Amino acid sequence: IGGLIGAVAGGLIGFGSGYFELDKNGLSFSQESVIAILTSALRIVYVVSLLLSVFYIYQVVKDYKRYQTLPDEDSEELYRSINRKHSYAVVFNGVTTVLATVSFLLSFQFTFGIGRAELSFPIFDFVFVMVAGIFQSYLLKVYNRIRDIKMPLVPTLKELKQNIMQMDEAELEVNYK
Repeated sequence: IGGLIGAVAGGLIGFGSGYFELDKNGLSFSQESVIAILTSALRIVYVVSLLLSVFYIYQVVKDYKRYQTLPDEDSEELYRSINRKHSYAVVFNGVTTVLATVSFLLSFQFTFGIGRAELSFPIFDFVFVMVAGIFQSYLLKVYNRIRDIKMPLVPTLKELKQNIMQMDEAELEVNYK
């Protein structure tokens, strides 16, 4: 699928640059303006993504407190809902981490002159990368509480295997599917 998308996009870009003679005329916008627009769009998306992640984990914590008070017969659907919402929170936090890192890398500006060099450091993006990393550890702590396991932040293969072996047959079958 990626190859087909790349072939179509590459073909359209090649046709457009040949048809509009971009190699002779150049583009009507600068690289700096494209990077500024792209980083602004990325910032909006990763802030929204982080807020969605916080919203879902808030719901997980609230539902988990209710889950502990329910009898076993009534709690199965709620347990599935908690796991689903936790997965959404993890995905949104991952999106936040990736987009904040891309925006962080795009926002660096190096200026070299005769006898001087300047570096512009994007503090806003750096803060969000750090917040997303800290929030990832909190998500893991909530996961450990839900599953009642001890999973470290950076697990080894042995610890991952141990985590899988703690699941019951129904959870193993769901993960297999």
